[in-house]
Order: sequence, then C-alpha cells, then structure tokens
Amino acid sequence: MFIIAGLGNPGSKYAKTRHNAGFLFLDHLYNKFKGKQIAETSLYSNAEIKIQRNKVELVKPLTYMNVSGEALKKAVGLARSKDKEFDTGVNLIVVHDDVDLEFGQIKVKDSGGDAGHNGIKSIMTELNTDKFIRIRIGVGRPSDKRIGTADHVLDDFTKEEWDFMWEDCFPRSERFIVEYMIFGIQKARSLMSKPLNDPKGE
Repeated sequence: MFIIAGLGNPGSKYAKTRHNAGFLFLDHLYNKFKGKQIAETSLYSNAEIKIQRNKVELVKPLTYMNVSGEALKKAVGLARSKDKEFDTGVNLIVVHDDVDLEFGQIKVKDSGGDAGHNGIKSIMTELNTDKFIRIRIGVGRPSDKRIGTADHVLDDFTKEEWDFMWEDCFPRSERFIVEYMIFGIQKARSLMSKPLNDPKGE
C-alpha cells in the first residue's frame, strides 16, 4: 500500500491558499480515481483510492502545517500494522507547496533536507527519517518585495494560478505518481518535463 499525504491547513479560511497546494492535489486524485472516504481521526482525514491496482490512502493532516508530522507518524504507524513491508522511502509520498520553485514548476525528491518548509521539517522529526518521496509544487515568491513569504503562501491563488494548478500542475503530478508505481522514481521523474498530451513521454 501507499500513503499520499498532501500538506496544508484545515478550515475554509485556508481552502484556496497557495500553502494548501498539497490538500488541493489530494482533491484532484480523489475525484480522478473515484475515492472513498475513510473515518476521520483527530489527527487527519483520509480517503482510499486505487492506482495501478495499488491501495492508496490519501492523508490530509488536521494538525496545521507546522506539526504535520504528528499526523503522518500516526498514519504511517497504522500502515505498517497492515503492511509489514511498508517503507517510507518507497511507500510514502508527500505533496507540498514550495516558494523556492517558480510558480508551476514541479520537482521530486526522495530524501534530503526540509529546505525551510515547516511541514516537511515536522515530518522528518516525527518519522526520524528524511527518506520519503516529496512532490514539490512551485508557488514562487511574491513579486512585491513588501509582501512577506508567509503572507504570500497564506493568500489565495489568483484565478489564473488556480486554473493552471488544476489544468497542468496537478495532472503532471498525478502522472508522476502513476509512472512511479510502474517504473520507479528515475523513469517517472524523467517524464515530468514531457508534454501532458503525450502519455508515453515520446
């Protein structure tokens, strides 16, 4: 089984903010793969989908971004009790916003530091590992230097940004996950730069 965790902040106030790119991507997967809700816990809400015949749990921490690790520690613990071969380095995929990437840029990591992202930092601390797949969705930095980074990520997407996320970024990220489950990370990562209208990446 796999866990795909999308990072964000719970509540309608944050629903369309740049910091909630991870939550929104899970909504995309839920709709695309006809998800089924699973009972919500005090730490996270989750749903179940199937991708390439793999059982996948979609996890949204309800703990707020800076303590996302508390929710992931619980979710991973339960996953390991169901699947003794569950390995965070292979079976855990975390999707989050990244201000260090230009808007719409997507990069994938399988280890390394938190790059200043508090949600990733919390996960690394609680799981005591940096070995898990991260899909980093670029939201850029504010063009107006008077706007702080925190205000930028907690502000809503513009209409143009919102449309681009749903029409381009989320489908590309979805394709990475599908290809990853078939071919592994290197092949899947190489396809990230290929046009969306070419499913074979040729």
